[in-house]
Amino acid sequence: MIRFIWNFNKFEDIFLLTGGASGTRTLPINVYQQGFAVSDIGMGSAVSIVIVMLLLTFMVIYFRLIGKRGNEV
Repeated sequence: MIRFIWNFNKFEDIFLLTGGASGTRTLPINVYQQGFAVSDIGMGSAVSIVIVMLLLTFMVIYFRLIGKRGNEV
């Protein structure tokens, strides 16, 4: 689960290699560009909240599935 979260928030490699050019604009790069390059702090924070909510949803589903498997064994 930690590896999934780590890969989901990949920023440094993509930004350093392409600068967020077309085709490589991921959610963390979108947050950076909205918040700092465009100076739209509200949109950048809204996208980051969406990222957190998505990750929390995946974590809840994952832990529920793992909990069911643990009870079966």
